[in-house]
Formats: sequence, structure tokens, C-alpha cells
Amino acid sequence: MQRTLYLVCREFREGTGSYAGMFEALARFAHKAGYDVTLFCAQTSRDQPRHQDLGYAQVIRFPVPRRHLFFVGMNQDYWFLGRALRHHFKRAPIPDEALVLANSRAAIGLPCERYVLRIGQPAFTFLRNMNIAAEQVTASTRLARRIHAMIQWTLERRSVRCARAFVCPSTVTHELNVRAYGNSQAPLFTPQAGVDWQRMQHGKDLRWKGRNLLFVSAGDERVRKGVHTLEAAIPAIFRAYPDVSLVHIGTPFPWKVPDWCKSRITSIGKIPWRRMKDYYTSTDVTVFCALQEGMPNALLEAMAAGSPVITSDIDGVEELVMHLKSGYIFKRGDSAGLVRAIRFILDDPAKAEGLGKNGRIVMKAFDNGKVLPRLLAFLEKVT
Repeated sequence: MQRTLYLVCREFREGTGSYAGMFEALARFAHKAGYDVTLFCAQTSRDQPRHQDLGYAQVIRFPVPRRHLFFVGMNQDYWFLGRALRHHFKRAPIPDEALVLANSRAAIGLPCERYVLRIGQPAFTFLRNMNIAAEQVTASTRLARRIHAMIQWTLERRSVRCARAFVCPSTVTHELNVRAYGNSQAPLFTPQAGVDWQRMQHGKDLRWKGRNLLFVSAGDERVRKGVHTLEAAIPAIFRAYPDVSLVHIGTPFPWKVPDWCKSRITSIGKIPWRRMKDYYTSTDVTVFCALQEGMPNALLEAMAAGSPVITSDIDGVEELVMHLKSGYIFKRGDSAGLVRAIRFILDDPAKAEGLGKNGRIVMKAFDNGKVLPRLLAFLEKVT
């Protein structure tokens, strides 16, 4: 009998990393293990085909409105995707033996207790963390954010309470969701994602001049990614270290720094995920300043590549990074703390190298060759 795996998420594109990268890795692994894999997601742009055969998985995309209501945001995609999924599975019910893994609010269209839920921090944790930088946005944006969080809370509450089991980035994140929504008895699997540990060490030397900080920021969420914290730290670092520059990977945006600093910032833009290892291994330190994250895949990748990492104290990060052993942790939104962290790395190359080596050792346990078999076995056990 053919075994079946359904993966459900808001958006899926090959080679993009983040949660889609994890779903792609799991789909490829499950296909090799004999599973018939189908990915269900929203069609968020016209260039995405409704139906796509990837060889290792079928992708079924459901159209959603292109324009988001201001106060609703991505919740709108989840609502329309959920409605489409309910109609789809009413016509073609989920087989009893099928494994189902849904990402976050994408689960709202699935039958209750029929799926395992992959989820990050709950809605009001997001709101609390974003309020660290409330002064960075307008009053109308703060109001919109609160309304958005209330809608997100409603969708997440149903998704969490109906889940058969959880896949979370950390036990801290799991505890936050249980306190917010309940369902404490459902089994838990961590981590939420793995890395191609062996591949990450073989990056191409890009031969940058001088020393370089690497900042990775997908999308245009400047405040959530803590860009303002980095902008406040840059002048002090550039002034103290004339040979240091910043390399930014992700959606380009105007940097709010003094004009004399801008020539030392290189924005690469978006690059294929397979090339990320070249940047991790060619820069001196990778910096993560987010106010709100689950556990960034880029953090796992940078550590696996042996890059010294500096990270803000996002919820649960201490389960991955040991301060001054496998990385450096600073307080979210603290630009002076970030300056101290960067100086620590730049002033002592031997210690920085030690952090990178220790981080790579830690990440060996997160290798996809270990995580994916465990995750698939977990899905089989709880289904």
C-alpha cells in the first residue's frame, strides 16, 4: 500500500529556505523513503502554477486575493487557503493512514485532530516582542498590528487546540503556545528544522576585502528583524574599525545611517539558498538582531558553516546557542549591547574562531540526516 504524506503551508517555492526549505527537505526525504508526497499551499503570485509536479512531490496551489487588507495582512491568505482546503478535503477526504504536517495557521482548513502542527511563537508573544520598538512605527501601524494579532490569535487558537502533536523550534516556544492556547498533552518534537551540515562547510571563498559582518534579512520587515538596532550600532563599529564593512542579503532597503557609512554597506539582494554557504564561510561574523523569531534557519545554517554568530535573545535561543561558548547573545533592541558583541568578535579572532568551531559541533546534531528520519518517525508514531 502506498504511504501518503501531506504538507500544508501558506506558500511554497523550491530553493527558498525558511519553512519552505524545511518542507522541501522533508518532502525529498519522504519520497526516497517510499511516500507519495503532496504539498498544499496558496497561490500567492501569478507566476506560480496551480499544479506542479516536482518529481519528489506534487504541489497543489489554491488562488487567494493578491491584495491584503491593511489590518489583516497574511491572515487573509490563511483564511482563503483554509476555505479552499475545506472544500478540497470534503471532495477528497484525507486517507486514514496519511501523515499530515501543517505549518502554523495553514492548519485551519484541516479536520480537527487530523494533523501535526508546526508552529512558532503565539500571536500575543509576537505583539509583546514588537512593542520593544514601538517608537519605530506610527500609532496607526501599532493599531493595525494589534488587530492583526487578534485575528492571528483566533486562527492559531483553533490550529493549536485541534492539533494531534506539535513540531516547535524550542521547548520555550511550545510552553508559550500551551499557556496561550492549551492542548498541553499533545506530543512535542524539536527541533523545527535541520541543516545540510556536511554541505555547509564547503563554501566558496568570495574574497571580500577587509573584515565583514553578514546580516541576513528575508522580506521587508525592518522592525521585526531589528534593522533599527543594527543601524544604531553601525556608526560606532565603522568608526572604530576602518577595515570593517557590512554585507546584507535579502530584500534591499534604504539604510538609515550617516552618509559616510553607506559606502561600506553592500546589499546583495535575494540569492538562491544553495549559495548562502558561500557568504557564511566568507564573512567574519553573522549578526541576527530580530525582535521576534521562532528559530531562524539562517542562524542554524551560519553555525553549521562555522561562522561565529551574534544573536538577540529571542525566545528559546539559549536552547541552541550557549553564550560565549557557541555564540554571543545580546538583549533585543539594545544597540549598545550589539556594539559590545561585535567588538568582542572583532577584537579577539581566536575567541571568534572558537565560537564558530563550537557552533558547528553543536549543529552536527541538527544535520538533516539525523533530524528528518526522527521527524518522519515521529509523524508515523502520532498518526
